[in-house]
Amino acid sequence: MSDDKNQVVSTYMTVSDASKNWAIPKHRIVKLCEDCLIDGAAKLGDDWIIPTDAQKPEIIINTTLSRPVKATTAVQKVVLDHIEKGENFHTREIEIDGKIFIVSSAFPKQGCTPEEVFVSYLVSQLEKYDGLRPSASDHNDLMKEIRAISSANSNTLEKYIEHYRKLFKEYGFSDEDIEVLLERKSQDYEDFIL
Repeated sequence: MSDDKNQVVSTYMTVSDASKNWAIPKHRIVKLCEDCLIDGAAKLGDDWIIPTDAQKPEIIINTTLSRPVKATTAVQKVVLDHIEKGENFHTREIEIDGKIFIVSSAFPKQGCTPEEVFVSYLVSQLEKYDGLRPSASDHNDLMKEIRAISSANSNTLEKYIEHYRKLFKEYGFSDEDIEVLLERKSQDYEDFIL
């Protein structure tokens, strides 16, 4: 039996191993596995296993910028890190008692809509102040209804790019750098899915 186990271990590699061997970030390897773009990749529990003889996928979203963009502030450094990871994000610099804090949220491409965030906030406030909490089923049903009528349904690539253009201006990037960053962000856009 241990020979069989060793055979499985020696014929498959982990996402971390594939990432090192192919010089592709782990999150991209997982996405390639999920999209069935790595022959023989299989889900084992919560993890992906990849045949050791699998070919490096040729269909890879370019995670690099068309030209270098230099971060001149701490906020810009955090933003560039999110972009390099292919994440959607929102980053802010906040001053509290004379100290500057950088608050950054990264979320999946099909993350919460603004309406869902608002409803979650209301539910948390009901629980906090009145001790009321809807059942998980009721909460999920409510969120599905909110998502169905969400303004996110009308999102387009143009609105997505305009959103990030405004953010990059707020973060203090130059116009030339903004164009490079938007070129990269446009690769991350996905249509909204209910």
